Amino acid sequence: MAWLAQPSASMFSFFFLPIPFLYALRINSPKKYGLMGVFLLRLFTTVCSILRMTQIPVIATGSGNSTLLVLWGNIEMNVGVCMYPNLLMRLY
Repeated sequence: MAWLAQPSASMFSFFFLPIPFLYALRINSPKKYGLMGVFLLRLFTTVCSILRMTQIPVIATGSGNSTLLVLWGNIEMNVGVCMYPNLLMRLY
């Protein structure tokens, strides 16, 4: 699981770095909070990715049941592909 620590730490830093800058933007509040929501959805997809990656050793060494791997992969893909364009279209 050590291979998971460095990429996850860098991903989490990319989510929280722009939040203070987004908060300081001079745009109306709904658009500002919508942009922050997009970054928080990126955080959610990263959590799904981490949960998906933790299932790989379980499948390789254990039961071979890949249900949770497929579940977290589908959740990550659906949130990443379907929600981002909808949120961005509402911001503009």
